Amino acid sequence: MKFIQQNLKILLLAFSFTFVACSSDDDGGPTGPGEPSNGVSSYDITIEGVGEYSKTWNLDEDYEEGGMSAVYLNDQEQGQEAITLTISDQTNNLFMSGGLAISNDQALPLGDPDEWEDTMQVSGLIITFDGFTSGYSSTGGSVSISNLEVFEVSAAGGAASFDMQLDGTFDDITTEEVEQINITGTFRFNSGLF
Repeated sequence: MKFIQQNLKILLLAFSFTFVACSSDDDGGPTGPGEPSNGVSSYDITIEGVGEYSKTWNLDEDYEEGGMSAVYLNDQEQGQEAITLTISDQTNNLFMSGGLAISNDQALPLGDPDEWEDTMQVSGLIITFDGFTSGYSSTGGSVSISNLEVFEVSAAGGAASFDMQLDGTFDDITTEEVEQINITGTFRFNSGLF
């Protein structure tokens, strides 16, 4: 876990330099191994009793209203793999962050995000709204990934593109009482490097 925390900062820094360095390329050539797979990042989330939220970003356009990103981390010494992810949707005022603990090319079941950070034995997600004054934290459920591609920045990992399905139980983070609701969704994280 310490390895992943230390290397996350390095990978995020290298990942940001990749975007800055490639942002003005006009040669039309690929920005990573192969052509971009579909040039789109998107999400569609249904929050029980609250509503539906969705957004699509075309990678050929500027991310003026937010964006989606994912970083794959691999601690070969500890045998741990993880994907950290973020969504910043300023149009819907929705923000999501968290981590997926990976085993046998699949995400482990959802649990408390603090447990993900401490033990990496579960995946954990947090969804917030309104400048982080309201939101939900995962407590259980499933998340599955497919079509994972990694643009390796170092041996410890790199930028990730993948599809994700979410069917989870979440708790309202603004109350002391346990108020569990279901949140489902489909996601396409596309780093634009493939």
